[in-house]
Amino acid sequence: MRRASALALALAIAVAMGGCGSSGGGRSSAPKIGSLPADAVPSKVLDLTVAQEDVHDALSQVTRTYLDATSIYSFRSADLLQATLQLSRFLASARYQSTKFQQTLVAQIGSTSPTQVRVGDRTVYLTAGNQQRIAVWFRGRYMFVLATREDFSQPRTLLRDLLQVQPA
Repeated sequence: MRRASALALALAIAVAMGGCGSSGGGRSSAPKIGSLPADAVPSKVLDLTVAQEDVHDALSQVTRTYLDATSIYSFRSADLLQATLQLSRFLASARYQSTKFQQTLVAQIGSTSPTQVRVGDRTVYLTAGNQQRIAVWFRGRYMFVLATREDFSQPRTLLRDLLQVQPA
């Protein structure tokens, strides 16, 4: 999973967010998608170094969205990209608390039908992509999309650690 793969996933998710719901769902037709702070995610998780990636160019191509901010964080072991986390904040007018809205979004992510599981008190949707495991969950106005390499040895531990992240 290279940098281009992470950026492609981010763009695909942002585009998918523009395509779900009805026309009255709070989408912005001229979005200015901002970035979330670099410290929204710890700088070290497990033994992985975390860095915020620059996805402004990819997001500037999005013409409709339910987001007002999104950032991609890479998780590396040395120079090898092991995982990415897209952290997105919905517009206040979006129906982000609706289960139907969330499930419609999740259904557009990944290449397999999502499976719903409980991890602690949180509902997590699991799916897969091209040689990736993908986990999606929601917390208030935020959506988290964790993509890990298929051969990454600690996907569940990383997921459990990231479930504790609480954006400001």
